[in-house]
Amino acid sequence: MALQRSPFLASLGRVLAAECQVVRRMTARAIRMVSPVAAGVLAVWGGVFFGLFSCGGYVWHWQLFEALLGVAMIATVVAPPWQLRSWPRRGVFVLALACGFVLTRAVASCFYPATPTSFGEFGRDVIHGLLRTPC
Repeated sequence: MALQRSPFLASLGRVLAAECQVVRRMTARAIRMVSPVAAGVLAVWGGVFFGLFSCGGYVWHWQLFEALLGVAMIATVVAPPWQLRSWPRRGVFVLALACGFVLTRAVASCFYPATPTSFGEFGRDVIHGLLRTPC
């Protein structure tokens, strides 16, 4: 006597297979939508953090930041949203992230250890932060 699959189990198997396909599509869509936002947030807030607190900080902070930003950038380049489908747009996006990080780090470094006393001093500090490291 051979075991027979019930019609209920067969239909349940088809439903589960369809649900797995939906979940896979949703996961790919989520990665495509989240990775550029995560990379942008990491670049901006990383610039603020390293501008304010990089003097005397731990090395692992920088290593963790590089790893997280690298993963977010790679995910954006490998699985881009529809706005970044072409390679030139992806390149501009990566360049914008790097420039955004450097600029926010330079601006934030002006406020360590004290705030600038004038707008001229702020401008000099920003230029100093752009040309050299914040410390």
